[in-house]
Amino acid sequence: MLQAHDQRHVDEHSEERTIFIPTESVTSTKFDLTEQDKKVLYKSGRAAAQEFLKKWDFNDYKLKFRERTETPYKYYERISEQNIEDTTLYH
Repeated sequence: MLQAHDQRHVDEHSEERTIFIPTESVTSTKFDLTEQDKKVLYKSGRAAAQEFLKKWDFNDYKLKFRERTETPYKYYERISEQNIEDTTLYH
């Protein structure tokens, strides 16, 4: 429940550059981790980081969120011509 609540409050800008790590059966309030819990979290974090880094492109991120000088209308016009499936409006 806490994880779903936390994820709901991540804004789009942050979501783009955040690695979400599935915690399996380990809750965020479990402070007495067993060795097995630690292994599960480590493996899950490593796999999530590897997947994120396969796709991460800082230049794309900057264009999408920081350096765009075109209006949203021009942006959507351009991406529709390139067949990019992005339907989110960025400010």
